[in-house]
Amino acid sequence: MRKKINISVNKRIIENIKKGAENNMNKGIHILNDYKEKKNEERNKRIYPDKEENSQGHTIKLKPIIISFIVIIIFFITYILLEYAPILGINIFNNKSQENIIIENLSQEKNIYKEYNNELLVYSNQFLITYNTNGKKTWEYKIDKNISSDIYINGSYMVIANKSNGNIYIFSGKNELTNKKIDGDIDNVYLDEKGNVAIEYSSSGYKKIITVFNKYGENKYSAYISSSSILDIKLIDDAKKLLLVQTDSSSLTIGTKISIIDMDKTESIKEILKLENKLIYDLKIINDDVILVTNDNIEKYNLNTGVNTEIHSLDANQTNYITLSDNYFTAIETTKTKFSFITNKFDNTSISNIELDVLPKYIKNSGLLTYIVSENSILVVNKWGIIVRNIDIKLPPKDIVIFNKEKSLALIYSNRIEIIKL
Repeated sequence: MRKKINISVNKRIIENIKKGAENNMNKGIHILNDYKEKKNEERNKRIYPDKEENSQGHTIKLKPIIISFIVIIIFFITYILLEYAPILGINIFNNKSQENIIIENLSQEKNIYKEYNNELLVYSNQFLITYNTNGKKTWEYKIDKNISSDIYINGSYMVIANKSNGNIYIFSGKNELTNKKIDGDIDNVYLDEKGNVAIEYSSSGYKKIITVFNKYGENKYSAYISSSSILDIKLIDDAKKLLLVQTDSSSLTIGTKISIIDMDKTESIKEILKLENKLIYDLKIINDDVILVTNDNIEKYNLNTGVNTEIHSLDANQTNYITLSDNYFTAIETTKTKFSFITNKFDNTSISNIELDVLPKYIKNSGLLTYIVSENSILVVNKWGIIVRNIDIKLPPKDIVIFNKEKSLALIYSNRIEIIKL
């Protein structure tokens, strides 16, 4: 006989069991999530070892590239201050209180003084000598013949030419690249920033010859031109072309003509511009524009379009001392009551205009700075019309040489040289 056994199960117990199971499952999921998060953190630390976590749990990134960028910015700002502060009129090292550096018994009438490789170059008695901003001799080179020479410099290249015997010496930096003998009497030498040299000379049978050499003295081409006086020559397009400026006396009055000599067409010189009753006193090539200073205005001639436009009108009775820079010109203009030193762009918009007390002896421009030399002072003015320095002098020097990237100048007197740091 079978007995029935009735088992009574309390529903509350079953519900408690279910809740316990759910709690255990939630705990398991939470533990699993914590494990995954921990593994992700470990993985991120392996991939990004420079990440650190602050007290609030936020991630701070200090990557080396950011640190490097900050260092570069600091270096760049420091370089700008050291390089351009004197030009902007900011005196970091208080050079105004320093004594001028004197080089005695060096200045002579026949000496030549130039800026070369950011140093002061003196040519005297067959010797080329350079001095740094502290007056220390940094280089000495003896020319093998005692010659009365002219020196031409463009950037890091220099040519010494003895016009009487036709010898030329080509230098790059402080090394002689070559020397050559020209078969004729040298009239002038023209040099570009790549070391190409154009020699203007006369030879038997020809009135005027222009021969172009590269920096190693290798002949590139020659052109034979008329006997009209050459006012200037500019080498363009790596000396493949020459811009030739000559006087023009074909009319009743003397004018100026500009021509192009192409190395592939030296037999046919192309005239591109004729100026009636005008002489060109200075010119500068900037990209495709030729900036011209004539006796009555500053003009701009475009080599591509052939258009010649007037930039600034000049009055011979009111304009003194014009200089051309890479993107602006300076001039001193006078009226009955004042002297004005103006700086204008080549579209004739004004950059600055300051008044002077007296008419200066002469001015020199070296890029961003203009040196206005008067009887008792040298006023140094930058492109924006800021007076960088007012230097008191006892006598005006016969010449000044700007070097050390415009931060030093040498005053050339008859018996000494004075070096001044801005």
